[in-house]
Amino acid sequence: MSPVPADADSDSLDPLSLALRGLADATARVNTHASKEDLTAAAIATGEALLWLAAAHDLLDRPPVPLLDALRYARDRVAHQAAYTADLITHGFGTAPFGTSPFGGGMRLEWRSRGDLPVPPARHRRADRESAYDTLLAGRPIVDRLLDAAATLRSHIPQQK
Repeated sequence: MSPVPADADSDSLDPLSLALRGLADATARVNTHASKEDLTAAAIATGEALLWLAAAHDLLDRPPVPLLDALRYARDRVAHQAAYTADLITHGFGTAPFGTSPFGGGMRLEWRSRGDLPVPPARHRRADRESAYDTLLAGRPIVDRLLDAAATLRSHIPQQK
């Protein structure tokens, strides 16, 4: 769900609303491409979602949240190394997590293992982000984590008085 009305004029949005709208729109495209089993298009949309997420995180002065750190690690691999951070995983009948599909099988877009991603240059290594990626993203559904991150970002928006 987008925090900004779908018909809102993007020229009138403040930077944070624009970033959250971009994140929501890109996440919807990730889901659409994954359902069509188009890994390349899903990976491109995932990269776009990660870039909007990083922009929103920066606008909120980077609250220290492990999930956002994990996603920043993924964003850095996409932005600096053009890495695929996504894999389409086939789950056989009854092997997928509950709720993935009607009979527990099918395709699901998941975050790749960090071992399958390019290693960042030594000067950009961040053990905290690497650990967060391993714990919170690797092997988990991409769209679910992007939606969780959007909700986390919205929870850090200062309330207007």
